Amino acid sequence: MLFLAKGIFSILLLSGAIWLLDWEALKTAFQRLGLLPFIVVIVLTTLTHIILGLRWNLLIRKIAVLPAYQHVRQYLLANFFNSFTPAEIGGDVYRYVALRKTADTSRQLITVLIKERAIGAMIYGAIYIVCLILFYLQSPDIFDGEGFVLFGIGAVILFGLIAFYPSIYLLKWVENKIPSRNDKIKKIISMSQEVFILGDLKTIFAIILLSVVSAVLWIVSVKIVAIDLGSPVSIFALAVLAIVVDFIRFVPVTVQGIGLREGTFAYFFGVLGHSPEIGFAIGLFSFLALSISLILAGGIANLMGALPKKIPNS
Repeated sequence: MLFLAKGIFSILLLSGAIWLLDWEALKTAFQRLGLLPFIVVIVLTTLTHIILGLRWNLLIRKIAVLPAYQHVRQYLLANFFNSFTPAEIGGDVYRYVALRKTADTSRQLITVLIKERAIGAMIYGAIYIVCLILFYLQSPDIFDGEGFVLFGIGAVILFGLIAFYPSIYLLKWVENKIPSRNDKIKKIISMSQEVFILGDLKTIFAIILLSVVSAVLWIVSVKIVAIDLGSPVSIFALAVLAIVVDFIRFVPVTVQGIGLREGTFAYFFGVLGHSPEIGFAIGLFSFLALSISLILAGGIANLMGALPKKIPNS
C-alpha cells in the first residue's frame, strides 16, 4: 500500500513537472540525446558500483573474512536490490543477512553498514562544498536570487562535516555520564563511536580515494548527458545539483526519487538561468542510466558467482 502511494506521488510529480514545462522544448531535449553517449554514461555509472564494491571490501574484510571478489559480488547484488527498495535500504538488509553468520558479531556488521553510509555522505558533502565555492568563483551573480538556497544547503553540510569528529568526544562524555545500569544505551553510544574508526592511514587513504573517484565518475556522467543535450552549464554547477538530488532522493516519499529528482533538476536549472526543460531531461536520462546500471550490477554479480571460490582477500 505504501509502495503504491509512493508510486502515485512519483507519477503526480512527473506529470506536474511536465505540465509546467514547455512541451516543445522538452521534446527537443529528448530528441538530442545520442545512443553512444548514453551507453558511455551507463558504463561509467556501472563502474562506480564496482569501485564502491572495492571500498566495501576494505570496510568489511576484517569483520567478515571472505575473498575480496565475494564482498564485491555481494555489494553489487545489494545495489541491484537497492533499485526497488525505499532509501536504498534493501541492499543493507541483504548484506546483513548474507554476512550475519560470517561476521564476528551482528553489532559490528551493523556498525560497518552505518559507517559506509556516513563515509558516502561525508565525501559527497565535501565535494559539494568544494564545487559550490568553485561555481561561486566562476559565476558569483548566480546566487543573488533563489540560487542562494544552495548556499544554505552548503552551510548545513559544512556544519555536519565540522561537527563530525568532535562528536566522538561528545559521545565519550555522554557515555561516561550514563549510569552503568543503562547497558543498552552504552552499547548504542559505543557502536556510534565505532562508526568514526576507519582503520590505519593506508586504509583511510584507499577508502577516501575510491569514494572520490566514484563520485567524480558520477558527476562526469551527468556532464556527458548535459553536453549531449547541448547545455553549457558548468561541471561545478552540475556537481552541486547532482549531489543535492542524490541527497533528496533518499527522502522516502517517492519510488527511488522518481519525479522528485527530475523536478529538482528542472527547478534549479531555471533558478541558475538555464532551460528547465534541459534540466529535467538531464535528471531523467542521468538517473535512467543509473537505474540501468543497477540492473547490470546484478548481472555482473551473477557472473562473478561462477568464479573460483578460493581467492584470497588482499
